[in-house]
Amino acid sequence: MKLHQRYALVIGALLLLVAIALSALHDRQQRGTIDRITDVGQTRFAQAMQRTLREHAASVARLLANGLTTPVYEYDVERVYEILRDARRQAGIEYVLVFDDQQLILHDGHESIPRFGQPMRGAMAERAVRARETLVQEDGEIIEAVTPIHAGAQYLGGVRVGFSREVLTRNLNAMQADFAKAAAAGRHSELVRIGYATLGIMAVAAAMGLLVARQLSRPIRALATAASHIGTATGDVPVPVVRNDELGALAEALRRMQVDLRERTVSRAQLAHILDSMHEAVLVLDADYRVVSHNRPARTLLHGGEQDLQGLPIAACLTESLPPRVTTRGADRPPVQIEETVLRRLDGSVVAVGMSLAPLLDEPLGEWVCVLQDLTERLEGRRRRQLAAGLFEHSIEGIALLDETGRIVQVNAAFSELTGRNAAAIEGRRFSELVDRDHRSTATRLVHRVRRRDRWEGELHYLGTDGGPHPARVAAAAIRDRDGDLEQVAVVITDLSQQRRAERTIHHLAYYDPLTGLPNRALFRNRLEEALATAARDEHALALLFLDLDRFKIINDTRGHACGDELLTAVAHRLQSALEAGDCIARLGGDEFAVLLPALASADEAQQVAIGLIHAFAQPFDTSDGELFTSTSIGISVYPRDGREAESLLRNADAAMYRAKEQGRNTYFLFTQELNARLREYGELEHELREALHTGALELHYQPQVSLVTGDIVGAEALMRWHHPVRGWVPPGKFIPIAEDSGLIGELSEWALAEAVREQQRWESAGLTGLRLAVNLSARQFRDPNLIQQIEQALTASGTSRPRLELEITETFLMDDIDHTVQLLLKLKELGVRVSVDDFGTGYSSLAYLKRFPIHTLKIDRTFIRDIQEDSDDAAIVLAILSMAHALGVAVVAEGVERAEQADYLSSHGCQYAQGFLYAPALPGETFLARYGPRNGPMERASAGDHER
Repeated sequence: MKLHQRYALVIGALLLLVAIALSALHDRQQRGTIDRITDVGQTRFAQAMQRTLREHAASVARLLANGLTTPVYEYDVERVYEILRDARRQAGIEYVLVFDDQQLILHDGHESIPRFGQPMRGAMAERAVRARETLVQEDGEIIEAVTPIHAGAQYLGGVRVGFSREVLTRNLNAMQADFAKAAAAGRHSELVRIGYATLGIMAVAAAMGLLVARQLSRPIRALATAASHIGTATGDVPVPVVRNDELGALAEALRRMQVDLRERTVSRAQLAHILDSMHEAVLVLDADYRVVSHNRPARTLLHGGEQDLQGLPIAACLTESLPPRVTTRGADRPPVQIEETVLRRLDGSVVAVGMSLAPLLDEPLGEWVCVLQDLTERLEGRRRRQLAAGLFEHSIEGIALLDETGRIVQVNAAFSELTGRNAAAIEGRRFSELVDRDHRSTATRLVHRVRRRDRWEGELHYLGTDGGPHPARVAAAAIRDRDGDLEQVAVVITDLSQQRRAERTIHHLAYYDPLTGLPNRALFRNRLEEALATAARDEHALALLFLDLDRFKIINDTRGHACGDELLTAVAHRLQSALEAGDCIARLGGDEFAVLLPALASADEAQQVAIGLIHAFAQPFDTSDGELFTSTSIGISVYPRDGREAESLLRNADAAMYRAKEQGRNTYFLFTQELNARLREYGELEHELREALHTGALELHYQPQVSLVTGDIVGAEALMRWHHPVRGWVPPGKFIPIAEDSGLIGELSEWALAEAVREQQRWESAGLTGLRLAVNLSARQFRDPNLIQQIEQALTASGTSRPRLELEITETFLMDDIDHTVQLLLKLKELGVRVSVDDFGTGYSSLAYLKRFPIHTLKIDRTFIRDIQEDSDDAAIVLAILSMAHALGVAVVAEGVERAEQADYLSSHGCQYAQGFLYAPALPGETFLARYGPRNGPMERASAGDHER
């Protein structure tokens, strides 16, 4: 062996030894480094995991305590359940308990709350309350955190949260095993690489060893640096080693450890998600009470966006200053609860809120969490509850609340007043017990009906204060809970007793005569129609009797209406006693009565009843003004002979009654076909009279009035005449009553007045002057308040310079209303219009009143003139009228003078004027002017031919 070879061998051996030594040294260092990295990583990882879990448990417990402050304070169990339910869904949380200030469980996060009211186990909750801070302890497989709940200085209870150690330990063991495997693989790979390098490159073993050691130490140092930052406050350091060998596996294991640790820690995003899921607005404030974080409900409540709320001073949104204990800085900063305050939104609007402030961290100058709850719905609910309570208590309707079994839970004052029982005696009893026996089954089924249909309305009879049944309108409605289950039934009772009395009163007023108590026309007609239907079905006859008192108007005028009412009442009682129970009697109006005989064998039976009624009137009637006598005229119609309908029977009986009056009164008359023909003629004449009034078929004729002293004509009376195109001249005695009955008399009288004044003007224009023109006034026209105006218009239209108009009124008109008559006559006198009393002697004028009337003429009725020479009574009446008229200074006109002997007798006894066929009949205006105009001589007595018209 050569020297250089030995040198080379020595050098090579030295180099090999150096390489081996360096490799051994490097291997030792690497082993120590890997072991140290493994030990440090595992130890710090475990320590970081434990510390993070404890902080995580404390943070979650405090957050839940802040969120539960308001619901626990208001005992809102439903809201507490929602918050605990959301918390239990987080990974690793085994249970959550909320307890009250007595250490009794309020809620366990389950809907049914199986542990409600059970005492808390262990003393940690009590220690946390005394310490006023969050405590964390490890109990076997559970890590527990307990924190108290305060509302200001008031202690409300606390929250207890349990985390599963088993889940965390399982994850930790898996990560430690991965880390150990990676470290062992790394050591073996490095020894193999060193051996190959030593045999292959001995010459550069030292240099390459150093280079490889340096190169290998760089990723190991990076791994050590990353491992040292796990779980520290500085956060995770990125692992830069990206390799496919064992170091890469170790780096990947370290990265997985970092990710797993992050997943086990509540992130800010997760916290934001939890806060956004809450119903309350949550604001996180810094030490200066500015908003640094908020949830979605906060933006909705304040009407602002994320940027609008960021950095916003909370004091700017409050109308009141924050309490001093909130703004005071120091270690003792208890939570603050403000029940109600006004919050000013960013758009300027305001809203009522409840606010709670609590420190978010334990440091003295840490951040605050502010929870705001919109009180709009709560205040509105409170207002509605107060309104409902006020309506319930002060309602005039009786209100009762029933439970689902039908028992009364609560009643208002009106219900107690209706039933006559106080609330204590009613509540707890079944509603059906307060209902009359006949309606009790309906009341018993009331709750069942409301449960099915939500509402029920009907009528029941409740037992009132007197113990008797009273009608009531009952309305029942269901009150359901949020799940739709029936909770209560509200029953509203409206007493109908007064309404029923009013209905009976209204029914009585509508169908009964208030004076006599007899059925009125409407009820009688109903009963007549029912009787007609029965008679048609059973094929038997019935009769209708129409009664009218004779001369009742005279009793009213002379004795007064009060006496007349007493007489009508007495007549009603007399008729009731004279009829059988099955007969129906009614007062149709005025002095008219009707009797229905519902079942007759023949018309003779109706006549016998009529005779009995006439005999019943033979006895006097007792009144406060003494005994009165009156009679009745009766008309009879029989079904089906005289009509098959109620209207026709009433009309025919009425017509028969008038026929009885024509026959002298105090008798009865059966409707006949001849009378039916007269009725048809009556109807036709009424229709034709209306047409005649509007077509100008009516005309006035004028009968002269003559002075019995000089024989000169002094005036004329305008008399209405009707020339029918088919019937010829229709007598006034035939169409004037039709006009009075149909109401046409007013129009006829108004037309006659205007026409007479126009005719007088034509006479004056033709030279026939100085004559008084007498015009008859109807009762309707005399009572017309526009009579004076009508007369003025007629005189103005005629253009008469000196009117010589005389109005004739009957004696009866004067006595209707004495004061009104006097005033009217005085106004007529001011117009220059004279007034004469027509048909004097046929009425019942009082001489005491007669002297008050400013009248000018009395006209003696023709009935006294006709037999004046043969009948001493007529002569005595005429002489008495003449004597009275002379004493009063009133002129007298005798009507119906037809013979010269009558005229001579009247003239010899001081009668000034006369009119009648002796002088002339009523003449048309042109004929009157032609006969008595200025070219003719003095008045002559008419010839016999003039009397024909």
